[in-house]
Amino acid sequence: MPRNDRLRAARKAKGWTQTELGELIGGSPQSTIARLELGVYEPSLRTALALGRTLDLSVEALFECVPPDQRSSRTEDKSAGSLTTHGEAHEQHRRS
Repeated sequence: MPRNDRLRAARKAKGWTQTELGELIGGSPQSTIARLELGVYEPSLRTALALGRTLDLSVEALFECVPPDQRSSRTEDKSAGSLTTHGEAHEQHRRS
């Protein structure tokens, strides 16, 4: 499930609007929550931790945790239509 769907599902499971969640995590505007759910914004550590605490989930459960050094090396697997890291692609190639 992509990052935005996990966050959105967790918020909706609590019955909160984007505005309510923003207020509960310390006054973040509704637009910040919307951008997080759309996947166009990466939260600060402070925001990610606040979201996890408020939604009773780990940061890992809410967000795809990819180390910065692997973000730029993500490649699209054309045959599967999915994203893989350089290391995953190397491992797949090694097994074939």
